Amino acid sequence: LFTSLPPLALGIFDQTCSAKTREENPMLYKTSQQSELFNIKQFWLWIGTAIYHSVLLFWMPMMAMKTGVSWGSGQSDGYLILGNTIYSLVVIVTCLKAGLVMDNWTWFSHVSIWGSIGLWFLFLVVYSTLWPSVRFVASNMAGLFLILASSPVFWFCLLLVPVMVLLADLSVTYVQIAFFPSDTDIHREQEKEERRAGPRQVESPEPMRRQASRVLQTSVGTERETGYNLSGNQGNHL
Repeated sequence: LFTSLPPLALGIFDQTCSAKTREENPMLYKTSQQSELFNIKQFWLWIGTAIYHSVLLFWMPMMAMKTGVSWGSGQSDGYLILGNTIYSLVVIVTCLKAGLVMDNWTWFSHVSIWGSIGLWFLFLVVYSTLWPSVRFVASNMAGLFLILASSPVFWFCLLLVPVMVLLADLSVTYVQIAFFPSDTDIHREQEKEERRAGPRQVESPEPMRRQASRVLQTSVGTERETGYNLSGNQGNHL
């Protein structure tokens, strides 16, 4: 539920470059025609990346809470603290990974990524404050968000773990675009540069009309003074 919107943003709104650029450069369709972005190799690469992320997302919080976390009220960490910490990290990393592979950020991209992360924390806050007013809510979740929010280890994991998990992905993406760009990457960067430069300034035709009018008036005046026409046949007098 909390990670369902980013795939929609990728599938519906993401585009590698504009339709105009593709129309002017048909060779850009070669990537999809040859299945360079979705094939057996890419499939297993994504599976391997998912396993790598899963291992880090579990073991880094696990090691951070290995010695135990306790509160002044006597509350100690347990499977609920660890589980909700890991799930929070899963939502954050999944959404940020989707943003990392997006080529075109739209308003829906921002809503799907930041909105999904915010929706999870909103759900956690509401769900952990409903009991005992609402009986169907698990009683062991009561006050859980306040417990998590008061733990420095939780905030430490929330800030550090996503960076460590996605650091390799970010490095590979940077090296690929900076040193081994595809034709699509090159044209996409050119589009970005054109957008930064702004629309091209088209000279107004009005000054050109005024200049042509002055030239014509000057030529007619010269013709009247000399008695010659504009055709250059000086033997034909008016």
